[in-house]
Amino acid sequence: MSEEKESLRGKFGYCLFNNGSYAVYRFQSDGESIVVTGPLSGIDKEREYLLKGEYVMHPRFGFQFKVETYETLLPSEEEECLRLLSGGLFKGIGMKTAEKIVAVMGADCLQQLKEDPSLIETLPITARQKQALREGFEVINDPLEEQRRLFLTGGLSSRDCTVIINTFREDLFGMLERDPYEIFYTISGIGFRKIDHYCLASGIPEDDLRRKRALFVSILEDLCFRSGNVWQPREELLKRYRRDSGYPDADFVLQDAVDEFRIVEEGERLYPFAEYQAERTISELLPEYGLSEEYDSERIEDWLSALEEEEGIVYDQKQADAIFAFFRNRFSLITGGPGTGKTTIVKALVTLSRQEDPYALIKVAAPTGRAAKRISELCGVDSCTIHSLLGWDKETNTFSFNEQNPILLDTLIIDEFSMVDSQLFASILKACGAVRRICIIGDSAQLPSIRPGNVLHDLLDCGLFPCTKLSANFRQRKGNEIIALAADILKGESDLNDYHNDVVFLNTPSEDSQVLLQQIEEKLQEGYSMEDIQVLAPMYAGGLGIDALNHLLQETYNPLKPNDPEVRSGKRSFRIGDKILQLKNQPGDDVYNGDIGILCEINIRDKTLIVQFDDTYVEYAFDDLENITLAYAVSVHKAQGSEYPIVFLMISRYHRIMLEKSLIYTAATRAKRELILIGDEEAFYQGISRTREQRQTTLKERLLGEI
Repeated sequence: MSEEKESLRGKFGYCLFNNGSYAVYRFQSDGESIVVTGPLSGIDKEREYLLKGEYVMHPRFGFQFKVETYETLLPSEEEECLRLLSGGLFKGIGMKTAEKIVAVMGADCLQQLKEDPSLIETLPITARQKQALREGFEVINDPLEEQRRLFLTGGLSSRDCTVIINTFREDLFGMLERDPYEIFYTISGIGFRKIDHYCLASGIPEDDLRRKRALFVSILEDLCFRSGNVWQPREELLKRYRRDSGYPDADFVLQDAVDEFRIVEEGERLYPFAEYQAERTISELLPEYGLSEEYDSERIEDWLSALEEEEGIVYDQKQADAIFAFFRNRFSLITGGPGTGKTTIVKALVTLSRQEDPYALIKVAAPTGRAAKRISELCGVDSCTIHSLLGWDKETNTFSFNEQNPILLDTLIIDEFSMVDSQLFASILKACGAVRRICIIGDSAQLPSIRPGNVLHDLLDCGLFPCTKLSANFRQRKGNEIIALAADILKGESDLNDYHNDVVFLNTPSEDSQVLLQQIEEKLQEGYSMEDIQVLAPMYAGGLGIDALNHLLQETYNPLKPNDPEVRSGKRSFRIGDKILQLKNQPGDDVYNGDIGILCEINIRDKTLIVQFDDTYVEYAFDDLENITLAYAVSVHKAQGSEYPIVFLMISRYHRIMLEKSLIYTAATRAKRELILIGDEEAFYQGISRTREQRQTTLKERLLGEI
């Protein structure tokens, strides 16, 4: 920062706003109060700070000091100096000893001792007290704390700082010297723009090759994430880099990224390194799962007959085929839509596996907490999320179970597999070297994973692995209109006039949200609660988009009451009683991406709030509110893996860019009892006639040995 920047010396007064990376505080400076804004996370209200930046006049909020950097000042006034010396930082130094030190060195003794720790030896205090001073100044002079401050002033949040320090540990300063963009490559959730802001603020030139390389990788990863593809065409990416960066040296930067193993070039295909490695890992490990070593078909058939008699059911031929394929092979697949008996098969697989070996370790896993809980309740089997199964560490974004530390299981069943991406499946296989059997179950007609890859489709399409495709629909036979509609959607020939009971379509071409409110009110009058009702929408923007709907539903069904607390985070506000959606996996708290809970407590003094997810209570600091949002309305992707008694699906003509067959099918099949579609009839029919463009992957070709 240039030397012309202004400075302000002051102490914390109170917080007006803080989202973890940007804060608005009221500071006290020279007896006056002033609003300061900027990257001020981690401010200690007991310390004095030197802020550097500039004074600005905000058109709405008036005179402010806009902070660019800041540093902690040690007190120079006698009273403050005595308080700090006799406080918890210097253990063993009481008020009498503090007064003795100040008497010898003066009120600025702390600054003197910080700059020259050898002065400690000249003080007339005991050896133990001298050691207490040395240890206290080690904390004050801790390079990690100084680096944390630099991260914060560079725009990173408190949580970002903790994750970076925990991930790189002893090599932190070596990494920052070599290439600070390593943070972007290594830590999911800290994107290029965020770390680039820090790097530029720390003095890295805009045309530094390390920055250009990271920008190139960022453009590639962003294209892959938006499209779901694991690779991009070479010429298209070079063209995009030149356009977005303004630099002409695209070929040179690409070659550098390839040489540094950040990008893999395979013919005209360019892969992010992690996506390439994931496909290679799957194609190398999965073929090792061949036939089961032990298999007695007659014994399994006898057990299955006994189970049918005990449960009072008859498995059809396809279900029986799936069960026998499971015991005959170390790896097998089962696919089918809702109502085709997938859950019934899981119960059979678990029961028969225990008959085969009473001591067998069996686990069912799913991508989301709600999906795992649902399979546990329906099948009476031990279940968990995939991230929990693999021992995910949120501080380092790594899995504790891998090739060197395999999962100790006999049988692993993975449900809702359509949601699993390439990197996650590669991690599963690396951890499953000791697993005897793996069975994956999913609906191939649903939306593919949010992250790149199309794993279930590729595994089905390659034809190398035993797969049972369930087609008979038991729920449809009972007259379930939701299942009938789902089948018609897949055919692309639905007629909404055929549905009158479980499915209702309300044609409202204009973006009139009042129709939704009227329908919700009717369901509440029928005895349903807001927890039974879930509103789904394809997009966040627009009058019937997720953001607008959440605001409308919150104001309608949970308005702010006098004297009740409210916490604002960006454009969102949180109130007691709100439906809350978890946005990130937090295995340590037993809460996962897609889980929905109720906000039950807001503690303004401690700056925390508590959300109840079923029997689990999770506390969030106000700095971590980016991990949650309102859940009155959610995206179809976030609802995947869950079921709700009543689903309202908003279909606006302004959503047409997102509307296609698999999205509408996935949304419709989230409803257990009633599905109410609100919006534009023409947009619905256009949507079910459109098929999502096939993702660009090469997993099938790798499995078949074609590349």
